Amino acid sequence: MIGFSSLQGIAQSTAFQEGITWQEQPEPVVLDSSEAAAPAAYLLDFRQYLFRFSEEGTLVTEYSEHNRIQVNTAAAIEEYNKVYIGIGQGGQLKAIRARSVAPDGTVINLDETNIKELDNLENAGAFRIFAIEGLVPGSVLEYAYTLVQEPSFYGRDVFQRDVPVREAVFEILAPSHFTFQTKSYNGFSDAVDSTAGNQRRLRAEQRNLPAALSERYARLTPNLQRVEYILGSNLLTGNDPYFDWGRAALRYLEAIYTTNKDDDKAIKGLLKDLKLNSLNNHDGAQIMILERYFKDQIALQEGNGDAFESPHLILRNRYANEFGMLRLMANTLLQAGIGHELVVGTERDRFPFDPDFATWSYLEEPFLYFPRYGKFLAPSAYEYRYGLIPFAWTSAQALFIELHMEEGGQKARYRLDSIPEPKMSEHYDNMAVDIRFDPEAGLVELTVERKMSGYRAYFLQPYLERLPKETRDEVASEILLNSSPNATLLSQSFGQATMEDVYMGNPLLIKGTLSSASLLEKAGSRLLFKVGEVIGPQVEMYQIGPRKFDADMEYPHGYRRDLTINLPDGYRCKGLEDLAMSIAYQDEQGRPLMGFVSEYALRGDKLTVSIHEYYARTSYPLAQFEDFRKVINAAADFNKITLVLEPEGNK
Repeated sequence: MIGFSSLQGIAQSTAFQEGITWQEQPEPVVLDSSEAAAPAAYLLDFRQYLFRFSEEGTLVTEYSEHNRIQVNTAAAIEEYNKVYIGIGQGGQLKAIRARSVAPDGTVINLDETNIKELDNLENAGAFRIFAIEGLVPGSVLEYAYTLVQEPSFYGRDVFQRDVPVREAVFEILAPSHFTFQTKSYNGFSDAVDSTAGNQRRLRAEQRNLPAALSERYARLTPNLQRVEYILGSNLLTGNDPYFDWGRAALRYLEAIYTTNKDDDKAIKGLLKDLKLNSLNNHDGAQIMILERYFKDQIALQEGNGDAFESPHLILRNRYANEFGMLRLMANTLLQAGIGHELVVGTERDRFPFDPDFATWSYLEEPFLYFPRYGKFLAPSAYEYRYGLIPFAWTSAQALFIELHMEEGGQKARYRLDSIPEPKMSEHYDNMAVDIRFDPEAGLVELTVERKMSGYRAYFLQPYLERLPKETRDEVASEILLNSSPNATLLSQSFGQATMEDVYMGNPLLIKGTLSSASLLEKAGSRLLFKVGEVIGPQVEMYQIGPRKFDADMEYPHGYRRDLTINLPDGYRCKGLEDLAMSIAYQDEQGRPLMGFVSEYALRGDKLTVSIHEYYARTSYPLAQFEDFRKVINAAADFNKITLVLEPEGNK
């Protein structure tokens, strides 16, 4: 296998250094305080994309990567000592070197005969795997390789990790007539574009990247330092951009809506069988019928080719891949005359769509939008039905594409637009509990009715009518006991659990009766009622060190807990003032932002407690984090409240 150039006077035939520079004699390492305190530290993370023409005249990419990692603990050695190199389809490993350098300077080089070749590792393609020998705490692990592969003209490199990175380098080398565009995020340095001779280089360097660690209620990945790149243009053929949103829109339009006579005939026959044109499409009735038919009748499977993506074959064989399901649904809507748009975006939990940088890396999740009704549809997600798409796609920008017929054929109109933030009022988990006591037995009986709507029910409601009663009862029991884990379940049932209820927007109902001994304790003649535990376990947030990231929820949502407490005969209640809590915040226009509010009223022997916990936004900026934490912790504080029931004769 071909090795790398070293620093020992090898002349370069090009203006810029291509590939890896490997020092034959490793330099001693002096760690700073953050590197020494971490389990490991990247001393170097170097990545280079070299675009060149092969001897056959085809453009290829040589991707070179060079990592030097200080391992300080046994756990770090366990994590880093095995190296996995993805080869990809058609890739060729051109060069590889690796070694360990012990604290005393002992070097153990990689024996290339120990490299294992795997053709398909867990369905992720070909890999080369090897272990670094001789590592002890304080060692440096170093490896570098060059991989020849087909060129990709857009991509992403994330450099920030859960350990410090001393030096990170991103580099593109290409013939000078190719221009590239890059964009750096979250503090990574901008790339510098330079040319020398007939070669162009874009290089971005960043030193001392701090470790990025997960925080509760935070999206880590979007906050990591990274570089996105795309091919700008080929100056030999003009200065037109190679990537722009218009070209992406046209590509998607052609891929989705190009059909043949067999496809059109099969779809026409389906529409006739479903008698769709005889139905009024009020608020999307026809859309719901089509969605329900496809999701019930077509099985999603992994696979490629016409059998999985051609509408007439899908309708014949009753299976499709995700792209095929989208093609089938979009072309059926088109032939039925139901106005719709194609939407392509990405998950905001990963790398949020940036409308100002036209990389196709953001075009990951295609779905449908119906402008007339303002609703979205995810064709390949069974549990998400018309009007509800995966919440990670919402509160984000995306590419909207409209098929438009003009003279000369189909044209793509596009716009960059927002997928709205879900409405808090549509996503809730409410619970009404009637509470009665048996002081002699030391038991509390709870009659519970729970209502779950929107994203609080999507994972369950569409499946229930397909489940046998025994399984439904088990699911209901699990949900009811989740809020009262030490109780005994006496009865349980579901309501509004059909697919019709899903499409009508009816909340899922779960009813049950439970008996609990853990909620009531005797203290002499007094009874201690753990009323806070009735609302179920709550999260408690402690902040150690400064918060780094915004607070993020999956979606806006709310909880209401209405407790009707029937006091036992001959007892009165003390400690009621603890039930009154109000931690609530508004925006500048006075609209609710988030809060935990509980109120109570005592009328005779009936005590009612009303609790409302709500989060009206998906994301809260860092400046509001302490307010957010107070709301979260208010629920945890309520969870600890105990009421004292004492005989009325006591003073």
